[in-house]
Amino acid sequence: MSTQLLCGPSPGANDVNPFLDAAMAQDSSLVGLVVRKLLLNFIIRPK
Repeated sequence: MSTQLLCGPSPGANDVNPFLDAAMAQDSSLVGLVVRKLLLNFIIRPK
Protein backbone atom coordinates (compact mmCIF):
# COMPACT_ATOMS: atom_id res chain seq x y z
CA MET A 1 0.00 0.00 0.00
CA SER A 2 2.75 2.44 0.95
CA THR A 3 4.69 1.53 -2.21
CA GLN A 4 1.68 2.41 -4.36
CA LEU A 5 1.39 5.81 -2.67
CA LEU A 6 5.10 6.46 -3.20
CA CYS A 7 4.95 5.47 -6.87
CA GLY A 8 1.93 7.65 -7.51
CA PRO A 9 -1.51 8.32 -6.03
CA SER A 10 -4.28 6.25 -7.57
CA PRO A 11 -7.40 8.07 -8.87
CA GLY A 12 -9.51 6.74 -5.99
CA ALA A 13 -6.97 7.56 -3.27
CA ASN A 14 -7.37 11.32 -3.69
CA ASP A 15 -11.14 11.06 -3.28
CA VAL A 16 -11.00 8.71 -0.30
CA ASN A 17 -8.26 10.30 1.79
CA PRO A 18 -6.67 13.53 0.47
CA PHE A 19 -4.96 14.12 3.82
CA LEU A 20 -2.99 10.89 3.44
CA ASP A 21 -1.72 11.96 0.02
CA ALA A 22 -0.76 15.37 1.44
CA ALA A 23 1.13 13.68 4.27
CA MET A 24 3.02 11.42 1.84
CA ALA A 25 4.02 14.50 -0.18
CA GLN A 26 5.62 16.09 2.89
CA ASP A 27 9.09 15.27 4.20
CA SER A 28 9.12 11.83 5.83
CA SER A 29 10.91 13.24 8.88
CA LEU A 30 8.10 15.75 9.45
CA VAL A 31 5.50 13.00 9.23
CA GLY A 32 7.55 10.92 11.66
CA LEU A 33 7.62 13.76 14.18
CA VAL A 34 3.84 14.19 13.97
CA VAL A 35 3.20 10.47 14.38
CA ARG A 36 5.65 10.30 17.28
CA LYS A 37 3.93 13.20 19.03
CA LEU A 38 0.51 11.60 18.58
CA LEU A 39 1.78 8.29 19.95
CA LEU A 40 3.41 9.98 22.95
CA ASN A 41 0.21 11.91 23.71
CA PHE A 42 -1.78 8.67 23.50
CA ILE A 43 0.64 6.80 25.80
CA ILE A 44 1.12 9.60 28.36
CA ARG A 45 -2.60 10.41 28.50
CA PRO A 46 -3.93 9.50 32.00
CA LYS A 47 -6.32 6.57 32.05
